Amino acid sequence: MNKITVNKPLANTFGWLHANGTAVSVPEPAESTEIAVSEGTEKTLIMENAVQLQAAVGKNAVLKLIQIRRGGGETQISDISVGCAEGARFEWYRLCLGGAGRYDNCFVRLEGKGSSFAGGVGFFLTGDNK
Repeated sequence: MNKITVNKPLANTFGWLHANGTAVSVPEPAESTEIAVSEGTEKTLIMENAVQLQAAVGKNAVLKLIQIRRGGGETQISDISVGCAEGARFEWYRLCLGGAGRYDNCFVRLEGKGSSFAGGVGFFLTGDNK
């Protein structure tokens, strides 16, 4: 188990709300993947549950990550780090189908002119899910 801080603020604002910087105990991600998307190509990854992903998206390339996180009692974290070259695009779509705590660290470096990031998330929560 690792102790991580979630909801890290970029600046120390609204500290009186106590909504940022919460410490959470989580296991290591189940999957660990490194990928490089070649210049001018498009790649789609479909992954389940928590993942550790490091990716480099080449010039004018596209990487789409579709992540399905199923229910379960354990806390999960995904740790995603992506670098986008000139004209590159990273798209991240996440569907959470219940379960206990689900946390994500997603760091996208838009390194080149015209690089971009898009994302979407959907949750299906019941009972004590959060």
